Amino acid sequence: MRKSVVSLFFGVVTTLLAQVLPVGTVDGTVQDSAGGLLPRIKVTLKNIDTGVSRDTITNDNGYYFFPLVNPGAYEGAAEKAGFKRGTQEILVRTGIRSTADFALELGQLTESVQVSAQAALLETSTAAVSRNVQQRVVTDMPLLARNVLMLVNLSPGITNNSPTSSTNGLIDIDNTSYTSASGANNRTNEFLMDGIPNNVSDRVAYIPSVDDVAEFTVQTNALDAEYGHGGGMFVNVVTKGGTNDFHGNLYDFLRNDKLNANAFFSNKAGAPRPAFHFNQYGLTAGGPVVKNKVFWFFNFEGLRQRTPKAYRFTTPTALQRTGDFSQTFNSTGASLLYSNALSGQQNSAQQDQSHRRQCHLQVSQFKPAWR
Repeated sequence: MRKSVVSLFFGVVTTLLAQVLPVGTVDGTVQDSAGGLLPRIKVTLKNIDTGVSRDTITNDNGYYFFPLVNPGAYEGAAEKAGFKRGTQEILVRTGIRSTADFALELGQLTESVQVSAQAALLETSTAAVSRNVQQRVVTDMPLLARNVLMLVNLSPGITNNSPTSSTNGLIDIDNTSYTSASGANNRTNEFLMDGIPNNVSDRVAYIPSVDDVAEFTVQTNALDAEYGHGGGMFVNVVTKGGTNDFHGNLYDFLRNDKLNANAFFSNKAGAPRPAFHFNQYGLTAGGPVVKNKVFWFFNFEGLRQRTPKAYRFTTPTALQRTGDFSQTFNSTGASLLYSNALSGQQNSAQQDQSHRRQCHLQVSQFKPAWR
């Protein structure tokens, strides 16, 4: 069995019109050292990996807001003449609002104050129950057959009674899809990839490779108005994009009978381990097309399985195909018994020859009716 998955993505810094976007938001306030809110302060948000930046101005209440922010690590900065420049690192996650407040001190713009921000323990901007699975978890967690969507089961309220196949992870559509969230029907889930619906009927259409996933968010109940079409969970997968630096990797995940233990009953019967060769291999590559503007990312994954199996079938012999069962015996060597369909009499196989002519004559009487 050989299967391959190829994906190629181009990232362009633009605003897309879609119902559900794989983005987060950033907001916060800017204050002085005494706690007073500062209006008309310039706040800049810069992606650390791509160098893409955008800025806004705080309102009269010292509040700023960045909508439609792609997931990733950002450097936030607030600056105004007469104050030291305030900076902090901000982690943006899909479907989650990240809040970063700045407290500026009097001084020169050439001076800066670094603020260490921590993620909020409770998400207060939405009533939805969600879990964000980031790239490090996706990469480091052991996954049977490298099916990244099985990490959905780490979310609260998720029940999956159909574990994924040990060898068909990327094509195990049914067992991956039919998961119940908070008691909802397991056929009402919605899967999204980069904000695009990824469903065929009530199942996921495409399971991405582990090395193609940056992060994903699982949302269960009390969903915002932007989510619709499903009554179960929403799984929004964000794929990787290129950065200002070139990155790539090659991989091959090997499973082999030489590394496996034998089954209990095979050991008991003295049977050897069955042959098993399973390779899941691929490569990724990404980089800039135009620095700080356009990026590319490529992923290929192939699967090769070589597992011979033995099958046993019973086929009729040449004599049996002519209706002669005189040489047919059971496991003890005794002649088989059969019932005459016309007379109901039970005969042995040895008696079969003496009755064949009679049966043929009797059956021939019905041939006109069959025609």
